[in-house]
Amino acid sequence: MQSKVVNRLLCVMFIAISLLLVSCGGKGISIAAYKGKSAQKVYKLGKHFLKKQGYKDAIAAFESLNAQYPFSKYSESGNLNLMYAYYEYGEPELALVIINRFLQLYPHSEHADYAYYVKGVIEFENHRNILQKYLPYKMSEHDDEHHILAFNTFKQLVKEYPKSKYAKDAIKRMLFIRDSVASHVVSIAKFYFDRKAYIAAIARAKEVIQHYEHTPAVKDALRIMLKSYRKLGLTKLADTTEKVWKVNFTKPAYKQHHVSTSSIKQQDLPKPAMISSKVK
Repeated sequence: MQSKVVNRLLCVMFIAISLLLVSCGGKGISIAAYKGKSAQKVYKLGKHFLKKQGYKDAIAAFESLNAQYPFSKYSESGNLNLMYAYYEYGEPELALVIINRFLQLYPHSEHADYAYYVKGVIEFENHRNILQKYLPYKMSEHDDEHHILAFNTFKQLVKEYPKSKYAKDAIKRMLFIRDSVASHVVSIAKFYFDRKAYIAAIARAKEVIQHYEHTPAVKDALRIMLKSYRKLGLTKLADTTEKVWKVNFTKPAYKQHHVSTSSIKQQDLPKPAMISSKVK
């Protein structure tokens, strides 16, 4: 009984948020045109617009469905489509609101893996909107906060839904993120080294070696550590680091012990597709 009350309260909150999203953040989206139409009709219109890539109209339809029929059999599928519509419409923040509420309302949904996947992709893309996606972008040159969030989201997806059709791409993105975050930390280490802050450079390089082993960035991290120790006159530490570098990064050893994911290109990773969820 208590769980039903909680779910109903969550649904009421979801309605209020949906109305707020439409009125404040939806780029002129209005749900008035769907007032009085049946839940089935509104849902079918939303699906029709989505298939035609009319994301603005699809958003309006699915938001109207939330507002008018929050407890209908179309709600779960409607919100799955709504999160995708917001994503494609270039409103990643609004898509995340829908995703997070969806996972609260339907934690055991058979399509929860899709929600986690779209969430991870949005975080992976660093919350860039539709215009920013067309600008040059290199993940390793940007703050890694959202990328770490994406890694954790994909990790949760793979852990909870190992047989999901999204798991393979999630793993590929996790490898890409790991390499990119390691490269980002190395770039910070180099920044410190270039400014003669050798202790700070060593600390960042150690972070890569300890937390991002088997990434291509480890090679550069060891090199920065070696040069920093030399600059500080710490001969023994420098010699030890040099031995580690030679053992691990002479060509035969490097090929044998290190797996590079450089063949994974960010632009080659697939985008989320419209989900084909059935109303039960």
